[in-house]
Amino acid sequence: MATTPTLHGPQGQLASSIDEKEALIRETAFPQTPGDSQEVEIPQGSWHGQVDEGIVKHALFHQAVQKAPGIDQLNFRALRLLWEWDSPRIVALTRQCFRLGLHPPVWKVAKGILLRKPNKPDYTAVKAYRVISLLNCLGKVVEKVAADAIARHCETMGVLHPGQMGSRKQRSAIDAVACLIQNTHEAWRLQQLVGALFLDVKGAFDHVNPSRLITRLIEFNLDGDLIRWVQSFLTNRWVQLQIDNTQCRAQPINSGVPQGSPVSPILFIIYLSGVFDVVEGMAGVQSLSFADDIGLLASGHSVKEVCDKLQKAAKVAIEWGHDNVVQFDAGKTEAILLTRKRG
Repeated sequence: MATTPTLHGPQGQLASSIDEKEALIRETAFPQTPGDSQEVEIPQGSWHGQVDEGIVKHALFHQAVQKAPGIDQLNFRALRLLWEWDSPRIVALTRQCFRLGLHPPVWKVAKGILLRKPNKPDYTAVKAYRVISLLNCLGKVVEKVAADAIARHCETMGVLHPGQMGSRKQRSAIDAVACLIQNTHEAWRLQQLVGALFLDVKGAFDHVNPSRLITRLIEFNLDGDLIRWVQSFLTNRWVQLQIDNTQCRAQPINSGVPQGSPVSPILFIIYLSGVFDVVEGMAGVQSLSFADDIGLLASGHSVKEVCDKLQKAAKVAIEWGHDNVVQFDAGKTEAILLTRKRG
């Protein structure tokens, strides 16, 4: 196995020993969640009573057996055998997690594997690497149950913005492109130009503030059992990095929603959903998104009119981000003009 070279961080810090590399990589890959932490009153719930054998079996058997296991080395193939032997035990365990609002601490320790990002010019830069987090597979079963329940509630109640694609059933990147084309053709029919400003959420999952997410779930009228479980799931998490075939000590992290969890995508788009309400409060502006990529669309009879609308919409989105500890990556921001005229 190749040895990781001496790494340098964004502030010029150098890391040559395993301990120094571990500290630098952990600081970069798992940044401190921004924003404050506030206590909120969570309503009582009763959803745990709906957890039955069918729901848990679906959560277990709809996850690929090829997925790598966490620190305990118990993979999905082994869990399927356990299901055949004693399925009531797994169902009871899952139900109790939601009744108690508890994600067991042993499931909150991730195994972090360091990988090189492809085609990077300098592999001494720490940002040329990424960490994949391998989570406990039995914990992922409970997380999948929660993800399905939260997503079903959101779709039934219609609380997510219709333009939010990705991390939702039957809403893919193709659907987002189709909406963009449809909106463009409607504007052209009215002899208008269309401009689009594409924004990328910086850090995405890492910049979710747990207390603000809990407040959002309460606003969505999610059952208290699920909210309490989410609160437990997001707190007191740990990561154990593996660098150059060396297993480092487990270290506490406070970094948004964990990568690799079945429930993280739906929690993230719920957290981000508020930006669309404030943007579309402006006349002549529409919004689309795919996960953490947001598109602001504006139509008008002149380039200046379109640009003015997009500038105002971007300002509103950035202000919302500031209030909700969400940052947009200026380096990945792009603008295009959609017109039938050539040149």
